Amino acid sequence: MLQFRGPPPKLNAVKKERLSYSANAYHPSLGSETAAGLITFTQFTLRFESDLARLDIPLNELTIRVGQGDDARLYFDRVNDPEWSLYTLDFDILKDYAFSSNHHLRVQANEIFGRKYLRKTIIITAAFILFFFLAAFCVSWGMGQMVRHVVNRMPPDVEKSLGATALKEVQKRFAVVDDPKLMARLETLYARLRQGMPDTNVTVQFHILDTDIPNAMSIPGHVFFTRGMFDLLNTPEEIAGTLAHEMGHINEKHILRSIIADQGPARVLSSIFGKQSGTIGMVVLSSQFLVGRTFSKDFEHEADEDAWKYLVKAHINPRGLIETMEKLKEYEDRNHVNTSSILSTHPSTQDRIDRLESNWRSLKQKTGFVELTDY
Repeated sequence: MLQFRGPPPKLNAVKKERLSYSANAYHPSLGSETAAGLITFTQFTLRFESDLARLDIPLNELTIRVGQGDDARLYFDRVNDPEWSLYTLDFDILKDYAFSSNHHLRVQANEIFGRKYLRKTIIITAAFILFFFLAAFCVSWGMGQMVRHVVNRMPPDVEKSLGATALKEVQKRFAVVDDPKLMARLETLYARLRQGMPDTNVTVQFHILDTDIPNAMSIPGHVFFTRGMFDLLNTPEEIAGTLAHEMGHINEKHILRSIIADQGPARVLSSIFGKQSGTIGMVVLSSQFLVGRTFSKDFEHEADEDAWKYLVKAHINPRGLIETMEKLKEYEDRNHVNTSSILSTHPSTQDRIDRLESNWRSLKQKTGFVELTDY
């Protein structure tokens, strides 16, 4: 019994009915032309007839093949006369009674249907994978939009309360020092930077962490610089670039968006607007979230892009941000720093440098920046 790999063709079982199939024939004697005609089957031959040629090929001398790549034609060749070549686009020809009654043709038809079924399977599989990734992208995009919507619905007091609670948590875990000179440098630079921000009335408090590890981080309403960060950076443009990045996190509400993404929009909304007053407190007080939290790559890139815009609009040389990234990268390489360490919120430093360098190449005006003084 004939076994097809894939759905078997429904063969025409009426032996006496002779069907015809549109086809073309080629032979060197025809020059560049092909002969358009019809294929029919007799008991022992394939017959091609046209105005230009008539050809009878014994069925046992026929070889069948399918065109390669974009060529969707079915070819019939004669073993003993390879100069003749017939082709058709009508694959129903493989269902003709001749293919069920002739073993030689039946085997070839089985292989062709198997290959067609395999090709169809591959196409369907590829389409399914593409659909899966598109669906995943849409779900991810939709979740991001939902998170933004929830953030926009939150009362300002929620973010303020979150910042106050987070500040206490940071003060428990790190030594926060009072350094009027360093604080004055930050205040002076921020006064200039805020001129490039969408909301020039945003106020923040600055804090200095007593650690030699160079880093900066932010929570709602507060920006932290380490002593090590001041030691690493040499110019006010570099400090301004770092400050602009942290303001990007604050203005984009990355802390709130991270909480909502972790806990789920419905749960957080229920906590705020419902009666479950303890739930949001549990989220806010979670030391795992408030300390040692790293932002996603998307959030880091978003903060970098915002920082770049703030700097350019405020007429501050944005190369300071690039130079900061380069110095952090040198520090990491020199000290074999694991970028997932407790204070690190800046993964993929080299990737960030590459993106910022691309921004610099695209910047039309590379001169005319203000001369900053942070003392």
